Amino acid sequence: LGGVAIGLGFGFLAPAWVGVLLALVGLGIAVASLRLERSRALAAAYVNMGNTYWSKGDYDQTLEYYEKALPLQVAVLGAKHPDIGVSHRNVALVQQQRGDYDASIENVGKALAVYLPAFGERHATVAQCYSDASGAYLAKGQPDRALPLAEKALSIQLSLPERSDRDTAAIYTTLVGLAPGGVLAL
Repeated sequence: LGGVAIGLGFGFLAPAWVGVLLALVGLGIAVASLRLERSRALAAAYVNMGNTYWSKGDYDQTLEYYEKALPLQVAVLGAKHPDIGVSHRNVALVQQQRGDYDASIENVGKALAVYLPAFGERHATVAQCYSDASGAYLAKGQPDRALPLAEKALSIQLSLPERSDRDTAAIYTTLVGLAPGGVLAL
């Protein structure tokens, strides 16, 4: 606007117009910031509601709130932020509890698509995702698809300098379930 004022011979108005323009831009940034903060708070509230329903075993309500939170989180954080991976994994775990194994596997894949570029292959969260997918395939009655994922999860887990004994035990339990006769040869 300042340039237009100068071009029209009203150069003396240019600083005022620039000031008005900067004020409007600042106001726009403030409004956008408030919207962003509102979206962040609303997403957190949805996740907390989902967590509450999870603790009560109400997986339908849990899924509803997690799915409401996800687009808000993406808008605030971007699709490649590791917290988006957490959200996809949480949705996958709820879907697995509900017996919707195909959707669970799909969301584990979405979580891995975020985690692998962010953390690399050798990370505890990546191992947990492979273990989650393995469990879903096992529950679907597809041990041939579950076994390589469980083995991959275990390989990653055992390579970590600080690994969770609980997570490692869970992977071994899955492998025992996959072994012929339930006996795992170590």
